[in-house]
Amino acid sequence: MTLLHGRLTLHGVDSEKLARRALDDSLHSRQLEWHRHDDAIAFLVALCWQLSLQFDSSRGQAFSTFAYRILRLRVVDWFRQTDGRTRWQSGEHVYERERPELVSFERDPGDGGLAATLAARSGDPTADWSPDLAGILEEGNRDRARDFATLGLEPPRRAA
Repeated sequence: MTLLHGRLTLHGVDSEKLARRALDDSLHSRQLEWHRHDDAIAFLVALCWQLSLQFDSSRGQAFSTFAYRILRLRVVDWFRQTDGRTRWQSGEHVYERERPELVSFERDPGDGGLAATLAARSGDPTADWSPDLAGILEEGNRDRARDFATLGLEPPRRAA
């Protein structure tokens, strides 16, 4: 099955087939979901188009060889672009972070998740506000010094 509706031939090479081969060789038997696989192919085909504009046939190298080598390296760029980078290394120091975990809004309210937090509020501003901020939100009350103290901020100094 092809992603493009037609064939995009660049310097005599089918760019989609080249992109698929570069992606499959770079994955080393790992599997991607079909939509991520298609996104990666689209990214590599677009890159192949850009490479065709830079290609110099006078160097004695076939376009397929030139593009394939670069496409294989750019698969890592696609993963970093879509998933984010998780590992940095400088000398002997390695920093690795976990990927962020998405929390579903539709989780069971009994588990204390996001839905439980939002369900605890009624939506009425007067009922949901913090009593600590009552002086700030109170109509007609503009005591700036108290407001800064309530928020734990230093009031701005006056010019000399």
